[in-house]
Amino acid sequence: MAADCLMCRLAGVRDGDTFVARLSASTVLLDVDQRYRGKTVIVTREHVTDLLEMPEARALELYADVRNVARATRLALAPARLNYALLGNQEPHVHWHVIPRFPGDDGWGGAPRFEPPPTRLDPAAYRELARRLSAAIGESA
Repeated sequence: MAADCLMCRLAGVRDGDTFVARLSASTVLLDVDQRYRGKTVIVTREHVTDLLEMPEARALELYADVRNVARATRLALAPARLNYALLGNQEPHVHWHVIPRFPGDDGWGGAPRFEPPPTRLDPAAYRELARRLSAAIGESA
């Protein structure tokens, strides 16, 4: 863990309004920005700044976690499409975004947008969405 890394701190989260699950190689949280309802962030629990720095076995575990979250998202929310992003430009720590897409959402048919302002939910709405995804992760594992 890197003391100055936001993602390292998020990887240590074990509860809260946006907490979804701890999986084999990662911690799963709802993205605070819910412009795309159900968008999650899958954060590796070890501080690695590039996917190629990870031992292959650990990278495969992380990939399995991403697939598990994607299946759960499909089960819980029935999006028309799922988008995936592994960027690391703003936070240099390996983390995936799973982004459910629905007809009529912001930029439907194009790439997801990440610029401000974020769409925030009230705490109860985060908790309910996190609960649904967590339950679906249990069902899809």
